[in-house]
Amino acid sequence: MNGLDYFERRNMFPRVLMISTGHLTGRTARFLRDHDAADWPILGGHFGDVGFMLWVDEGRHGIAPHLPADLWDVFDYADTHDASIVIFQDTGVIVPDLPTYREEEAFDADQYLERPRQSCIQLEAEATEMSVRILSRDKEFELTPAYFVKELRKATESVRHYATTGSLAAMPYHRLAHLRDLASGYRIFAEIQPTEYRTFTSAISQVVQDITTTVEAIPNSAMGVLGHNRRALEDVQFHLGENHKVR
Repeated sequence: MNGLDYFERRNMFPRVLMISTGHLTGRTARFLRDHDAADWPILGGHFGDVGFMLWVDEGRHGIAPHLPADLWDVFDYADTHDASIVIFQDTGVIVPDLPTYREEEAFDADQYLERPRQSCIQLEAEATEMSVRILSRDKEFELTPAYFVKELRKATESVRHYATTGSLAAMPYHRLAHLRDLASGYRIFAEIQPTEYRTFTSAISQVVQDITTTVEAIPNSAMGVLGHNRRALEDVQFHLGENHKVR
């Protein structure tokens, strides 16, 4: 650690400045709100649904020379206080040393918070569509219950192998991702075509039981890779479990 220079230490342990969106003009904030972060003039992203997060060092030190004046003021302030990241949110602190903007110029945080957003159902449908798209890359892919059951059994057997050898944390991520894609795909098509899938309900129940047994053997307090794998398996339970059995 002693061999690191100032900026290396700053990048490894960035300080965060959290301030009000009142320090943004409406023009700047609307641009950030309405554009994908890839199109922003500075590295950053939307901070959940409550504001924006920007990387000070990339803008303050010459990489983004065309920042608006309100961002320059905030970046100068942040840099003075050794902050590498600025988060603007409507509940953030008003900083007396920074300009604020008249109501007609300022960003309306309520407008941002109340904008139309996708429902959980819409987001789930998008995720399922992506899962099916990925699964379809397999040359053996078939949009049939037999395919899903066969592949779910194989994937679950792989999970059981890693679990029984005490090395679930070593299970490759792509295998867990494949299992989640299968569970997501099975769920949606079972709901759309229940008659075709009803024959396989008992087989899916066994898959769920095997996954449940594995999950229950992982401590709730598990952290790191093991904790991540537990959450992935819980997601599989969600898609295949009681609430989504074919009626």
